[in-house]
Amino acid sequence: MAAHAERPDLDPRPLHLVQILTHVRKKLYICSVKIIKGIGILVLFLAIGEAVSYFIGHFLPGSVIGMLLIFAALMMKVVKPEDIRTVADFLTGNMTILFVPAFAGIIDQWGFIRLHFWGWIAIIVITTALVMLSSGAAAELAASIKNRKTKE
Repeated sequence: MAAHAERPDLDPRPLHLVQILTHVRKKLYICSVKIIKGIGILVLFLAIGEAVSYFIGHFLPGSVIGMLLIFAALMMKVVKPEDIRTVADFLTGNMTILFVPAFAGIIDQWGFIRLHFWGWIAIIVITTALVMLSSGAAAELAASIKNRKTKE
């Protein structure tokens, strides 16, 4: 009891099991609603992207169009980041599992890849350099836009 006397913010009365379970159930409900809402938003934008891709003749993959649309919705504040953060954190945190099918495809096509090994290495090096350059350019552009806005 001496510890409770020092800290007035602690209630010395013990919590009943029913109170604890009610609190946990409320937290789980809120968390599950966030997850369902986040998945719904991501799937909605994926479906819209797939539809747009279909109508433009599959010039761009639907998933890419969906990502561009959700990016635009986030920038225009149509979608709030906290609405998709839980699902996005989970997906990015477990991204390695999404590469298993690609790795299985590489193993399956190893005979073809082995015949053109140095061509594949050249493609990997060139595309990696292009991604690095374009990412750096995009970051510099975003920083310059932010700097212009803060100066105004």
